[in-house]
Amino acid sequence: MRARLPTPTGESDLCATLGVSGRTLRLAFRERFGMGPTTYFQTLRLHAARATLKADGLEKVSIAELARQFGFFHVGKFAGYYRRQFGEVPTKTRSQKSRQLVLSGK
Repeated sequence: MRARLPTPTGESDLCATLGVSGRTLRLAFRERFGMGPTTYFQTLRLHAARATLKADGLEKVSIAELARQFGFFHVGKFAGYYRRQFGEVPTKTRSQKSRQLVLSGK
């Protein structure tokens, strides 16, 4: 799943790759991670997007471009998912990072 972050992977793709039924896949994910495979994959992509937002030298990458890099093709939905996951919108994460750089003199 980590290797496929930019490409949203459906449950059926995972089942085919792993050779298991959808029910088996969902039960295994719920037991191991406390969520289904689709939610888990979205969470991975959101965390990767957040890490990218916080990375140095990427201030000029637009939020829309960043969202697309991680398989979110509707910026508004990406922002909503991001806010639910982290309690803030992507632009706030970026502005906090920028403010930290200014305060640290970088």
